[in-house]
Amino acid sequence: MGVVRIRRNPTDYRIAEVSSFSLTNAHWSNVCGGLQVPMPVTNVYCYIDYDVAAESEIACSGTHSYGYNKAKVCLCKCDNTGKGNEKYEESYYRLVVEADNNTHSHRMNRKYTKTVLDLLNAHPEGLARKTVMHILEELRYDSRAIRNAIRIINKAGLLRIDGSPTGKNSVLSIRKL
Repeated sequence: MGVVRIRRNPTDYRIAEVSSFSLTNAHWSNVCGGLQVPMPVTNVYCYIDYDVAAESEIACSGTHSYGYNKAKVCLCKCDNTGKGNEKYEESYYRLVVEADNNTHSHRMNRKYTKTVLDLLNAHPEGLARKTVMHILEELRYDSRAIRNAIRIINKAGLLRIDGSPTGKNSVLSIRKL
């Protein structure tokens, strides 16, 4: 596949060039590796073996491994595309396609989020969380992705929850702005 440039997180100044074959599980995320800090921008993230990460220039101590033996790394578009980065572009875009095809990718999250918002907009009085889950599961939507979409909508401040924030009987409705 070639080589790409990686960082531990998008704000890190340390950048390493690695073989794209050493990266696994490409996916879209806004949570960086290590301390799992949320970032304001969504990027492609992959996993790399700790021994490969240790040989590179990225900041990876391995202390946050949690037994996985892989470090989560970020592929910033600015490091891999554009003038002067031509040798990285093909491998970068192949990993972007892999991330897009991942079932829990950023695009899939947008689809689920839009579906949940449309369902709640159709019921301004609100729906119980278990009803939202039931309706969308009947349409063959993945339950984990539904829960993630509800979490994203709530974090964006668009959701009103009456009852326990995670309770099955809590009523979800769109917050009036």
